[in-house]
Amino acid sequence: MSVANPTPITLTLAVLMSLAPGLFAVVVRESASPVESGMPDPLHAPYLANVGYLKSELPRSAVYIGQGLVVTAYHGYRGRDDDRVWFLGRAFAFDPKQTVRMRNPEGSGLRPESDLAVIRLTESPDLPELKLASHSPFGGERVILAGFGRVRDGGRTLLGSTPGYRTRRPEFPSTGLATWGENLVEAGSIAYRTQSLDGDVVAFATVFDDGGALPLEAQAEGGDSGGAVFVERGSGWELAGIIEAVGVGARAPGAQSEEGAPFGAATYATDLTVYRDQILAPAAEPEPEPGLAILLALAPAWFALRRRHRLAA
Repeated sequence: MSVANPTPITLTLAVLMSLAPGLFAVVVRESASPVESGMPDPLHAPYLANVGYLKSELPRSAVYIGQGLVVTAYHGYRGRDDDRVWFLGRAFAFDPKQTVRMRNPEGSGLRPESDLAVIRLTESPDLPELKLASHSPFGGERVILAGFGRVRDGGRTLLGSTPGYRTRRPEFPSTGLATWGENLVEAGSIAYRTQSLDGDVVAFATVFDDGGALPLEAQAEGGDSGGAVFVERGSGWELAGIIEAVGVGARAPGAQSEEGAPFGAATYATDLTVYRDQILAPAAEPEPEPGLAILLALAPAWFALRRRHRLAA
């Protein structure tokens, strides 16, 4: 399948130091009982233990997929020797030289290197392998967002002229599971071009609706970058995306996303179906050079979605 040249969206790198400890820690709407503040419920999200916390230049979330491999967003990652990924209260080391950047599809109009990376741990945690989705989430499909970002701080309020929730940085999550919530996928995939040097991605989006149909409606927040987007399919739960960025546009007038999680804001997740073959390729011994010869996945059709964005890490 050939890839049409989309009109890519520009993601503005707006990672403030006040947000550095986490992405949108999956802020759940106030009516989201019984998981009112996004506390984990393994019954609904059985693979939450695979969502970890990566301590790097900009701490963020990361997802263990099996065979010693962790998938995360690349922005803010610098691969220091003392970086660690935490799962269920235990730190796991990795060799930064084994980190592999995924590449964007040829003909996509995006820069070759994506904002998606695979890390190889020196020791594998005792966690299940995740199944990677083989086809993109469709419009209206329910997904679970999970990460270690900022959490809701108080009840409903105004952010500028838009209702939503203020957020706060949680304490270092050395133990426990990621916070989580649910949302519905917007129709169509999106091609993103970041203004940073960290790479572009092909992604899908969810929108934080006020009074939406889902009781646990959620929005990503600072520190959730690299977190998981799960989808339930016939064979069980699959990893469909990696949280990439959050955006505020026409549906959230007057709101500044740095203040919290306004209704109408969007969460953008890298579509793993586009990079699936490349993600699985590092399970073999990686080559020593950064420009690895890895398989390119074919991108699905997409359309451009015009919104103002910032990276979620």
